[in-house]
Amino acid sequence: MRKKVANRAHFFGIRLTIDKNLKSSFEKERFP
Repeated sequence: MRKKVANRAHFFGIRLTIDKNLKSSFEKERFP
């Protein structure tokens, strides 16, 4: 059970980083 929670937190961490990268690259394209 504990392992599942850790995996979920890890997944959300990855998702947050991906979202941040997408946002920064998107802003760079809009405002070069």
